[in-house]
Amino acid sequence: MMKGLLIAGTQSGIGKTTITLAILKALKESRYSVQSFKVGPDFSSK
Repeated sequence: MMKGLLIAGTQSGIGKTTITLAILKALKESRYSVQSFKVGPDFSSK
């Protein structure tokens, strides 16, 4: 059983949110109970 998964990236705008949502959807469709958490600053360098 998976206890945790960390999605990280080197910069803003590289698809971390998209990948996270796809993984959450796949796990939920496989009948896993999922919960996401946001850690760290939420800003863009653009």
